[in-house]
Amino acid sequence: MGSGVVRPKAGLSLFRTVLAIVFVLLVASCGGSSRASTPMSGVSATPDGRFGMVITTKGGLGVPLRVEVARTAEEKAKGLSGRKSLDEDAGMLFDIPVRGGGFSMKDTSIPLSVAFIEKCGRIVDIADLQPNDEALRNSPVTYRFGLEVNQGWFARAGVSVGDAVSLPPELRQAGC
Repeated sequence: MGSGVVRPKAGLSLFRTVLAIVFVLLVASCGGSSRASTPMSGVSATPDGRFGMVITTKGGLGVPLRVEVARTAEEKAKGLSGRKSLDEDAGMLFDIPVRGGGFSMKDTSIPLSVAFIEKCGRIVDIADLQPNDEALRNSPVTYRFGLEVNQGWFARAGVSVGDAVSLPPELRQAGC
């Protein structure tokens, strides 16, 4: 998982960091969300109802990502199933307060990767998921959140196990 990660050159790192800062500032200026199921205090939604987050790599690179947050049982059960595509810079964050279940690709035709994230926002495992595979995929490491993106996005973005995810304020855990 971490062995196939290609690290960007120094000039590209600076460019990506500046791009991440601009992205966060743009997201902060977009206003509120029209999606009642994903309110977030202190974080503004993008016009399409997603929220801006940044993944900080061990090298200090800030990688922007627009995410939908699945909180209700219905949103978690549906996930990204039934969709034909997912924007390259988009994903879905799942809040999983009780360990169990895992991730299934039932009725999901988009190849995805999932990052398993511990309660304080550190990525503890990354796995690839195959379209329409109904088997449950879990992590051997305890996690609180799952972040699904297009398959291979983590590697292309230089994101790996140990990197930090900026969690929405109301999902941040005490003691972190």
